[in-house]
Amino acid sequence: MAKFARGETRKFTSGFSSTFGSSGASLNPLRVVSQYNTMHAGTMTMTGQDRYFRRRPHVICNDTDILRLRFDNWYVNTTGQGSFVNGADAFTVLGAWLENFAGTLTAPFLFDSGATKTLNSGDSDVLTLDLNASAFSLAKFSEGESYWVRLLLSTTAGTALPASIVSTATTGGGSQSLRWSSAATTPSDPSLPGQLTVASGAAFSTTSLGPDPILLGRPAANAPSIILLGDSLTQGTSDAGTTTRYGPGQVQRALGTATLTPRYAGLNLGVAGTRTALFSENTKWHDLIKYARDGWTGPGTNDIATDSIALATLQTRQSNVWNTLKTNGVRKVGAMKLLPRVTSSDSYATTANQTPVNGFGASGTAEQFNTWLDTKLADNTINVVATMSSLRAPGEFMRWVVNGTANYATSDGVHPNTTGHGFGAADLRA
Repeated sequence: MAKFARGETRKFTSGFSSTFGSSGASLNPLRVVSQYNTMHAGTMTMTGQDRYFRRRPHVICNDTDILRLRFDNWYVNTTGQGSFVNGADAFTVLGAWLENFAGTLTAPFLFDSGATKTLNSGDSDVLTLDLNASAFSLAKFSEGESYWVRLLLSTTAGTALPASIVSTATTGGGSQSLRWSSAATTPSDPSLPGQLTVASGAAFSTTSLGPDPILLGRPAANAPSIILLGDSLTQGTSDAGTTTRYGPGQVQRALGTATLTPRYAGLNLGVAGTRTALFSENTKWHDLIKYARDGWTGPGTNDIATDSIALATLQTRQSNVWNTLKTNGVRKVGAMKLLPRVTSSDSYATTANQTPVNGFGASGTAEQFNTWLDTKLADNTINVVATMSSLRAPGEFMRWVVNGTANYATSDGVHPNTTGHGFGAADLRA
């Protein structure tokens, strides 16, 4: 699709590139500026431990002269349709730092109260002050640069901390997620660059998950930043191929180029097992919307396959989500058509041996919902619909693409596998 002149208005019909490209305006709102940010989904119990440390990388997608961190003490409970739950216990940020990717320099994030901040149950949108690029002798934090965010928390042993879905396994070498008892272990200085080590005492307990703040900045231009709503298909389940700082799954991959060069800043709210009702019937997530310029929606598969809800109910829920995004300032909204959901008698090697589950067969609720999405594009309710054709068998829209080998694009009939996530990302980038 050809590029547009500044200020030109057209209806967009393809993927991320043509829909969410930079508008050129210079509004300088506070927004997510790195590729992989999420919200907490579940908790992590600090059994016999009262300290937590995290070191994980972020890729800057939009030039910004300042950075901030956002902290929350709430999480998504994935039971049933999903719900937002206030953290049961308070925790204290003992320190947070930005570290250059070379591991040679750090600078502290500060709150209005100083270096430390206690977050009580339900606290939301707690921000640090501006950290200026000048702290690193830079004029700006530039697109394409990577930085480590370092975090040290204190809590009471036995408490449950909100935990992010961002695993150290999906953020690349050098990441850390550590727990210990302050009575038994003395760590190295957490404010210094490099990995945290034991100075004396007992070894750390390693964990893949933990609390994780959101990285914000003020883009130099009105550059793309996208809030992504969905379930496991947005979260990136079954993608084992992106153990990098860009994040897993077709949606996270699509925020970058085919070689995973960063392109769009993202706030991924996909949580496995949840339904559209998580976003249509709750307001806790609304204060995240202001940190994104555009929106993307992908939930619905669990509404149909697990809950067998009526088409009209799903349409109402989805319409409510779009309206919430737009009334909270989102510029453009995209949606992804529901993918096949099937069982197989030959490990997904052929289309003939794939059997759609209830609601996903010919003329079923899923197919009707997908057709309805086209009408919402036509009436300009939304700006783009992703068909995800590379994941579908030719002529069999609700069956997975095959090549005669087992588990080619899916290994469970519900999610793309690593290969399939690559196909889906290419569709979304188109």
